[in-house]
Amino acid sequence: MFKKSSLSILVLLTQFFMGCTQNNPQLKSQFILSKDMVINESGCGYGTFIADEQTSAKPETFWNGQDKEHCKAFKSSLIINLFQKISITNVYLYCKESSEAIISAQPDKPGNIITKLISGWNKVSINATTSFISISFIKGSKLGEVLVDASQKYSVIKTKESIPQKVLMQDFIGTNAFVDVPLGLLEPFGCVREYHDWPDWNEPQKDSFQLNISKQGFDFQNFYVNLNRLGKTVVPTLQKTPRWLTGESNVQAKPIAKNANAYDPASYSRHALFLYKYAENFSNPGQGNVKYYENWNEQDKWWESGISYFSPYQYASMSSADLDGNLNKMGSNRGINANGGKNKLVMAGLANPKTDYLNALKYWCDKNRKGDFAWDVINYHRYSNSAGLPDNQPKEGICPEKGNVYSEAKEIVDFRNKHLPDVEVWISEFGYDTENSPQQCKPIGGKNSELVQADWLIRSYLLLSAAGIDKAFQYMIRDFAKTGLYATSGLYSTTLKDKPFLRPAWNYINTLKCALLDSYFEKLTLDTTSNLYTAVYADKNNTLKKTSVIWLGSQSGENKEYTLPKGEGQLIQFSENDACGSRKNINTSNITVSETPVIFVENVGNIKSSCSKLKLTPASDLKVKDLYGVEVSTLTDDQNTNNDPLFGLIAQNPVSAWKTNYNSKGSNGIIIYLNTSKRIHSLQLFDGAGTGEIQISTKSAQVWTVVSNIKLNLYNKWKTVIIDSDVSEIKIEKLTGGPDVGEVLIYENIKY
Repeated sequence: MFKKSSLSILVLLTQFFMGCTQNNPQLKSQFILSKDMVINESGCGYGTFIADEQTSAKPETFWNGQDKEHCKAFKSSLIINLFQKISITNVYLYCKESSEAIISAQPDKPGNIITKLISGWNKVSINATTSFISISFIKGSKLGEVLVDASQKYSVIKTKESIPQKVLMQDFIGTNAFVDVPLGLLEPFGCVREYHDWPDWNEPQKDSFQLNISKQGFDFQNFYVNLNRLGKTVVPTLQKTPRWLTGESNVQAKPIAKNANAYDPASYSRHALFLYKYAENFSNPGQGNVKYYENWNEQDKWWESGISYFSPYQYASMSSADLDGNLNKMGSNRGINANGGKNKLVMAGLANPKTDYLNALKYWCDKNRKGDFAWDVINYHRYSNSAGLPDNQPKEGICPEKGNVYSEAKEIVDFRNKHLPDVEVWISEFGYDTENSPQQCKPIGGKNSELVQADWLIRSYLLLSAAGIDKAFQYMIRDFAKTGLYATSGLYSTTLKDKPFLRPAWNYINTLKCALLDSYFEKLTLDTTSNLYTAVYADKNNTLKKTSVIWLGSQSGENKEYTLPKGEGQLIQFSENDACGSRKNINTSNITVSETPVIFVENVGNIKSSCSKLKLTPASDLKVKDLYGVEVSTLTDDQNTNNDPLFGLIAQNPVSAWKTNYNSKGSNGIIIYLNTSKRIHSLQLFDGAGTGEIQISTKSAQVWTVVSNIKLNLYNKWKTVIIDSDVSEIKIEKLTGGPDVGEVLIYENIKY
């Protein structure tokens, strides 16, 4: 794609003369470089380190394009985009060791002049007018800084930055999950990132597509439809590769045939076909109306082998195929928008968020997609811990303020604002373990790890919203083991105790969502003396209403007195056992602030709570009859307050079941009468031993509405159907086969 041809010295547009010096460079007219000018062609190392100390006599940070084992398969090559034509006289490079490099003012035709570099400052005479500088190492690659000396003074061209979107907090707060997670656990979240394995679930054998329901019984159709009905954004993260495609046992291998060219979009034809089929199916409103598709997960896996690591140009090649068949060059059935669709491609979450990698993606698209950036979302992961850089080894988690969550997010957002104004920015993984792990948040004072986790997650959401992130996804909704890295980052656990349980963080996040409902970020202030943060949110429906969230950005267990600007309003405090927290009206300016944030809503009249909880409707409020009017007791006879499958806390199997009968029209349908109209959130149906399809309808204001047609085929498992409307009656009818329903649990949404 960027093949480097050799040119003779006579036809080079630039000429080089090498000078070596240990003295500080004496520049006549320095053109200051910025980090967003650096394009890292391999993605290896931190290319931005060559533009972060522009006034330093002796740089301390170094780009090393060979810093990992897999990087040895790539050339250490940087391109500096000056964003304007500049008449350059000399370039100075600070090297850590003796090296050999090709330095050119023609990034696509760097020529064949090899420049030998020594340890220290090196002067390279260019005498050319150019918009780019290319530096490609043949030997060594530890480069500390690049200084550009121009023939005259140039001003940096300022690009028109985009105006940040006003993102509502209920749409901003997200989590990571799987298709089988109890849906009640997702109630606090407006967006859900779903880890999705292509080879095991959808195409275990070539061309054997199983999209709606996998062979394992995972009902993706019902999952997406339910989330869409609740108004949540769902993002399938389509990851892993089938062995029948690669011949490799490593499912993280690039999805191409063995020995295929990883830089050619056509090599990803089979992957683009799968994404086409997936999007064609689930972007349909009746199938879930899924609009966002993430086409991999952590493509920059530095800890994996070379077959799993994507350089920027390789990942751009795959994504161009996955979006629209590489500008529709690959046929009518490749990519999520192959037929002119309006689906959105989400960049796979970068494990190491670096603007030099992003810049290389943009550069590839400028050259190969006529400037059309392939992704609608820039996406990255970041875990705050003691390691500093993401690819160092952590020992423990640290609070988000100490972990530079705000400044790192702001750097990515600023890059977007300057260069890709129409693109969203997400952080799709962040979080903390509570048990033995190098990502664990340790106890602080009287708070155990679970309470510290709750504090730090809330503060992370607040800082990320302040930085301009569009969506933030906590990792993750549930634990997957008892100990180890990322094993206990969940808000829900089935691994640590005899019974499943919710962590305090779940209640904290729900409280935050409710308190900031219909609100968007407005202002962040920091008192550096006291380390006190205040994030202010404005209400989209009431310009006078301001909600402030206040906390100390430390991890020492301290408390401080704080004076509110306005002392009359409602104080909301987080509670480890209450999904709505505690609320009280106050008319004093003085409150105590700690590392657990507090929420203050200014008094602008009658402040109503926007918090609601899901409650199981008691069987005494229900009456069940078949279509002949005969009472049916089997659907409500095994209910008790301890059975809570919607939240995965206890899910006991019922003893009796309503069984459909082929010869009796009446027994093929039942109606559940509620004692009064209720705001029904969902039904939990116990899918019994029979298989078949049923239709669920609801009645409101004397009008029946079909809610869902679902298959019962899980064999003695609970299945969720979201209603999310006011209901007085519920009808369940058999459509095909012989489905059995063991019990029906009805959850209503009650405001507090």
